[in-house]
Amino acid sequence: ISMTLFQSYLFLGLAIVVEVIATTALKATDNFTRLWPSVLTVVCYAASFYLLTFSLKVLPTGIAYAIWSGVGIVLISIVSWVVYQQRLDQTLAQLAVQKAGLANVVQQRNSAEATIKLRQAAVADSQAQARKSAADLRRNNELVRDGSVSRRELDVSLAANAQSIAAVAQAQANLEIARQDLQSVIVNRGSLEAAVASADAAVQLARIDLSNTRIVAPRDGQLG
Repeated sequence: ISMTLFQSYLFLGLAIVVEVIATTALKATDNFTRLWPSVLTVVCYAASFYLLTFSLKVLPTGIAYAIWSGVGIVLISIVSWVVYQQRLDQTLAQLAVQKAGLANVVQQRNSAEATIKLRQAAVADSQAQARKSAADLRRNNELVRDGSVSRRELDVSLAANAQSIAAVAQAQANLEIARQDLQSVIVNRGSLEAAVASADAAVQLARIDLSNTRIVAPRDGQLG
C-alpha cells in the first residue's frame, strides 16, 4: 500500500496516542491481576505497534521510534500529572472532610461532658429535694398523731415525697443517657481519627505519585 508522508505521520500520531493510553492503563492493571485494565493495556500496546508499522513504510525507523518514544514520554507525563493532580485534590478534600468531622466530634464531646455536669447537678438537686420531702413527711407523720397536722396535709406530704423520689429516678436516668452519649462520641472519635490517618496517608501517596510524573531535564551531560 503506497503511503504519503502525511499519512505516515498520521499513523505515527495514532500509534503514540494508543501507546499513551496503554501506558496510562498499565498501573491500573496491578501487575495484570485486574482483568479489564489488563485487556485494555495489552490491546492498546498491540494496536500501537501495529499502527507504528504503517508509519515505518515511509519514515526511517530511527526517526519514527525517536518521535514515538519522545512524544509518548511527554504525553504520558502530562496525562499522569493531570490524573494524579486530580487524585491529590480529591484526597486533600477527603482529608479536609475527615478533619472537619473530627473537629465536630471534639465539639460534641465538650458538649456531652457539659451535659453530664448539668445532669449530675440535676441529680444532686433532686436528691436534696427528696431528702427535704422525706423529712417533711416524717415530721407530718409525728404531728398528725397529736392533731397539729390534718390528714389531708399528710397526704400532700406523701404525694410530694413520691414525686421527689420519681424526680431522682428521672434525673439519674437522664444522667445515664448523657454518659452513654459521651461514650458514643468517644467511640466515634476513635473511628474518625483512624479515618483522618487513612486520608492523610492517601494524600502522601498521591503526592508521591504526582512527584513521580516530573520530567527532569538533562544537565551537564547527566540525567537526574
